[in-house]
Amino acid sequence: MDQQRLQALVRAAYSGSTDRQAEAELAELSRTGPALEWAMRTLDDPQAVAVDMHAAFFACATAAAATRRFPSLDPAHQAALRECLWRSATDPGLPHFVRAKSSHSLAHVVCLEWPQGWPALHACLSDSARMGPAVDLLSATLEHFHSLSLATSFNLTGKVLYASLPSMQQRLRELQPVALTALCQLLQSLAGSLPAAVQAGEQGTATLALASRALRVLRQALANAATALEKQELSSSSIIHLLFNIALTAAAPRPGSSGEVPAEGAAFEAAAAALDCAADLQTLYLGTEQTQQMLEALVPRLQDMCGLIQQRWAREQAAGGVRHQVEDCLLTSFVRLLIQFISGQLSTVEASPGLAAALRGILGAVLQLTTARRSPLDLLLFLEVWHAVLNHLDSFEELLWEAENDPQTQQRVQAAVAVYKEPLMAVCGVVLAALCPAAAVTGLASPPIFLDSLSTAPGGGAALDDWLAAVVAGGDAGAQGGHEAQEERAGEGNVEEEEEEEERGAFLVPGAMQGATPFQEDSEADAFVRHAESFLGRAIGSFSAELLPRVLLTFQASSMAFAAACQQVAAAAQAAEAGREAPAAAAALGQLLPSFCKLDACLRLLTRCGPSFPVRGAAEAPPTLSASGGGEPPSGATAVQSLRALCQLAAVWLHSVQALAGAIALPEGQPSTPNHLAAAGVGGGREGLSAMLLAGSRLYKTVGSLTATWLSQLVLGLVQGTADPDAAAVAQELLQCVLSAAADLLQAATRAQMAGWQAALHRATLWAAESLVALTSIALSSSVKPPVALLEAVWSSPQVQKQLLQVAAAGLGVPPRLPMRACRALGLTLSDLSLRSWPAQPAAQFSTEQRSAAFDTLANPLVQLLRQAAAVSGGGLGPEAAAAVRQAAAVAACVVQSYSGSPKALRSIVSTCLVSPALPSVIAILQAGTNGGSGGTNGGGAGRMSSKAAEALLRLVEASLEVLATELGDDAVEQLLGALVRVFATAGGDASFESDLLMLKLVTNILSSGGHQKHQSLLWPALRYCLGVWERTASAQADSAADVTHVRAAALAALLALLRYRWRQLAGSSGTAGGRPAVPPAPEGVAAIERVVQLLVGHFEAAAAQQVVLAAADVRLVLEELFELQVATKLFSHPAFQPARGPLAAALLGMLVSRLYGSAQDALGDTLFSLAAANWTELHTHILPRFVEARLAPAGLGASELGALLALFGQADLDAHSFEKALLAFLNDAAFYARTAAEAGV
Repeated sequence: MDQQRLQALVRAAYSGSTDRQAEAELAELSRTGPALEWAMRTLDDPQAVAVDMHAAFFACATAAAATRRFPSLDPAHQAALRECLWRSATDPGLPHFVRAKSSHSLAHVVCLEWPQGWPALHACLSDSARMGPAVDLLSATLEHFHSLSLATSFNLTGKVLYASLPSMQQRLRELQPVALTALCQLLQSLAGSLPAAVQAGEQGTATLALASRALRVLRQALANAATALEKQELSSSSIIHLLFNIALTAAAPRPGSSGEVPAEGAAFEAAAAALDCAADLQTLYLGTEQTQQMLEALVPRLQDMCGLIQQRWAREQAAGGVRHQVEDCLLTSFVRLLIQFISGQLSTVEASPGLAAALRGILGAVLQLTTARRSPLDLLLFLEVWHAVLNHLDSFEELLWEAENDPQTQQRVQAAVAVYKEPLMAVCGVVLAALCPAAAVTGLASPPIFLDSLSTAPGGGAALDDWLAAVVAGGDAGAQGGHEAQEERAGEGNVEEEEEEEERGAFLVPGAMQGATPFQEDSEADAFVRHAESFLGRAIGSFSAELLPRVLLTFQASSMAFAAACQQVAAAAQAAEAGREAPAAAAALGQLLPSFCKLDACLRLLTRCGPSFPVRGAAEAPPTLSASGGGEPPSGATAVQSLRALCQLAAVWLHSVQALAGAIALPEGQPSTPNHLAAAGVGGGREGLSAMLLAGSRLYKTVGSLTATWLSQLVLGLVQGTADPDAAAVAQELLQCVLSAAADLLQAATRAQMAGWQAALHRATLWAAESLVALTSIALSSSVKPPVALLEAVWSSPQVQKQLLQVAAAGLGVPPRLPMRACRALGLTLSDLSLRSWPAQPAAQFSTEQRSAAFDTLANPLVQLLRQAAAVSGGGLGPEAAAAVRQAAAVAACVVQSYSGSPKALRSIVSTCLVSPALPSVIAILQAGTNGGSGGTNGGGAGRMSSKAAEALLRLVEASLEVLATELGDDAVEQLLGALVRVFATAGGDASFESDLLMLKLVTNILSSGGHQKHQSLLWPALRYCLGVWERTASAQADSAADVTHVRAAALAALLALLRYRWRQLAGSSGTAGGRPAVPPAPEGVAAIERVVQLLVGHFEAAAAQQVVLAAADVRLVLEELFELQVATKLFSHPAFQPARGPLAAALLGMLVSRLYGSAQDALGDTLFSLAAANWTELHTHILPRFVEARLAPAGLGASELGALLALFGQADLDAHSFEKALLAFLNDAAFYARTAAEAGV
């Protein structure tokens, strides 16, 4: 081999600039024998490696490629390569990258030749000079063995032949016990030298790093290794002692260092690795005796570790309170160990008298650690431990329910709960004080943990959530807060997508904190409040008697401060004259920021208290509460008092907001905005206004929550007789309070004077409208069945008749003055009240006219708006008019959908008053929009808005056809859908395809109902429309942002559905089933089937050729519809499908071989089995041989490999399980042969 040419190629390939030709030549050269011999000589020469790193890198790559084709090497090259890799992998003098790459290459050889290489590896572990590289080699071997032994359908990547998988799994089971023994011996020898290494500081880093690496390998060996412990007679208790000896020694502070904590992180990493191993050991099933021994060793060591951490922190405080970040790995590993211990072993500890006594000490020590440094991050971290404790207490609640008539068992359970109650109450006090530090309530932890150290910038919250998720990985404790917050944010995100046209406002920054500025969503402070609120909410559910008074007293103190702040703001705003005093009002907002923020946090907690409020005593005087537990317990009157206070605060807040809106006078009558006010102020005016708006918004959310939880329980108690009879008047009063609070805000938000503040009031109006839904759900609940007087009082109240009906009309104006979600909630409320708030009547006495007149008060504004839009839509709808149409259609669709399953009399009223008058206008608007008006569905600006409006209109049609198809009648439904198909088919459709996706769903839903006799005239227009959607995805008019692959999948699924539902009309029928007459196949029907099959095959052939990459969900969508069609019609055996069976099967096989569709692998395999079952002979003699020749032979597979692949399926018919097994083997072995051929340079 030309050495100079090789060196030139290496320099060219690794010089930093891209040289594709040199890279290709090197890749070709690396597969030759002379290159392998050169690589081994280079790796055997340490001086050559040190002189030319590029050459060393290429030598490692060449050796790695040779190990992947190791079985095909001749014995001489195998022996030489094995010896070379052993030397380079275990030589501590070589560079790290050479040892690492050689270890991974050698690991493959060790796996292939097991157990031949174990004696040499064991000898290296005992050699102090080669101990470090030997640990790395053992790690690589365990990892490689685990990778090779995976045998699940998603992990067959062709690393070994499918037939070799069982032997690899057996070899891994043989390696684990001997590796555990060797590692324990190694760690035992290292444990003796750790004290000296810790004292030596930087000089002992190498020993500590080696211990960390050995411990990480021990974690690998412990995975699923319960049987390995038994085989080697390893004691779990001895392993625990060993691990904690290492952890305690490595984490111990150095004496004589003036209280300073060591700066190096190697000791902490070693201690953390030991604790991680201990946590993993607890998850193994060790048997009763081994588990007991393990716990007897573990529990005292947990106390020792708590004491050591406290000692470190005391020295930290003495050194000036400096927090060392290198310590975080130790703390997080210890918390993970505690979570695993509490989640999995606490029941066993409680049953052991000796261990139960020590449990109190552990809980006390963890409590001290929770608050020792008064750090919010420490508190958040240890809250995960207390979350695990609360999870454990759930089992006690179940025991109390089961032992309802067993006093002895109840006493025993209560005594067990008392062990955890005291520390939990202390933690709750700390958290409550951190969230609401301004509450002057005795009995709370003091001084509080301040949150000023947390970042308020967006983006940090997700990182904090990920950190906590990593801490509790492997367990289910503590994740509730994060999951709930993620679900809530996901739900709000859907709403924001739906309402993307609406301005959210710059002032809506959720959260609360103690400090100078409110924090924004997804900040560290926001994440802290979410997790802390979740913990307190969970604790309130278990200890409501103790925690409710604390939360309520905190709320009372915060609400008084908030009310005073709002009054001060209103007074400053009212004193403004033509804007001259506006800066004073804005400055007042900044000064009052803490009052706003603290109420926001307190309202979050109050929302959690709703299910825990008692119902009894609602009409009595409120009890005297005490945070220390010495006062009276909360009663129903406490909830009444709280709900009244919330409504009163809402009124005070609304008055101050209206005063602020009028504080600045602008020229030419322009409405003021929050930005004008903030710009006029100084200091924290913007932050104060933001916090004030958010706290006020959360008032309405809390009102709605308490209405849906506690107030509904009060009404239910009145109906069932479990509540005080005189509480009926109180319930009536509270319903009116909630109604008034929401109506006042909604009415104010729709006034012209507040036009500039509507975006800032977005959340407030939304939550106020949803509180009305909560209120009417009580009055109309079929399970509660409240008195008729309650129903009539709500509907006939002035808040409904004089405010909400006007608000609903104003909210549908141009432009809309309410958020879409709020408008939907308001429409749903008025619809329920108008049609459902009536006494139960027999059918003969049902008053249709009276109820229709009531419902028409809501329906008429919707119908009139759509009619007006239809009248002017010929010239195109502007953005504001399109937004109004979209809002009206969304409200109407929500109302119609709410009557699904309702009595026919009510559905008839909805059809007569709302749907039938509105549908002609809907068709007219859609027709005008798709005909290319200025507001059409194509284009930008107004066009984009109209596309959203068209989508809302189609959703109204969809809801109408789903709920009111019977009331509309078959002829009307057919005419409606026919008109829609003509509108979209003749006008070129929607460039964004959003409306088309809805139309595809509408078409298939209608044609799937009523059997083969209904809507026959719609079949051919529907088929042409679906085919037109497919063709338009390839046209130049398609929006570049549209997901055309998804649209094609949806169109293809719709076409397959139409074939399934109308197969008899298209393909004919023999007439043998059910006595039905024979129907001859129509030529155009057969042609349509052939066209759909052609599209189906082309769709998957393009994916198999990787011309497009389909989403797995789209693949499943089409294949699931194809499966339904096959079950209903036996399509795969139909003559029209016969020419496509082979190409489709080959395409599906190609997609599987490409390894791009793992998430759709099951659907692809099931479809392949159905295709094969239609004709097994064709599969064995044509489809498979042609596929391997066309797809795999060009990849370098020889005749023997191709024959081996074909032999996996045999020649006989297969059942589903045998076919799946053969298919998995085929995919794995095809990847193995292709990889081998590529590495051999074939």
